[in-house]
Amino acid sequence: MRKAFFFLLTGYLLMVFETAWGNELQVGFIRLDGLLALIVWYALRHTVAEGFIPVCLLGLIAASLSALPPWIFVMDYAVVFLMVRYIQSHVLELMMWQRMLVVMFTSLQAVTILMIVAGDIGLVWPWGIGQSILNGITSPIWFFLFDRMDGFFFESIHSDAGAKD
Repeated sequence: MRKAFFFLLTGYLLMVFETAWGNELQVGFIRLDGLLALIVWYALRHTVAEGFIPVCLLGLIAASLSALPPWIFVMDYAVVFLMVRYIQSHVLELMMWQRMLVVMFTSLQAVTILMIVAGDIGLVWPWGIGQSILNGITSPIWFFLFDRMDGFFFESIHSDAGAKD
């Protein structure tokens, strides 16, 4: 429950940050985006039973900040989450370069779905591909940040629980 709340809070803060600083961090239609890296990071660490509902809730939060239909972000993030779970079920351990490729692939998938619904499918080339490449390249930084935040918030809980026993 705490990890799901941490995931939702981190996702919301990323959305607010990317919305507030989006114009400064944007080149054409490509902007710094850590949200899909967060979903991939979360999917790599949680089973479908643990992670599907929080990912769908994050989609509802994202829908409230967008003019697109509310169901599209829920579907988009759920497809990304399930795709990562499918890939991970067929690979023993994902190395960092493979995680980068997974983020690139799922980013392209998510951008394509969003552009089809928005009616701007022509933006997938070159902007959607550029966005997915940028997401993949920056994913090790995002994963490092998410790992450190997770360790900071949840390792102290485990060490305090061990001290009481």
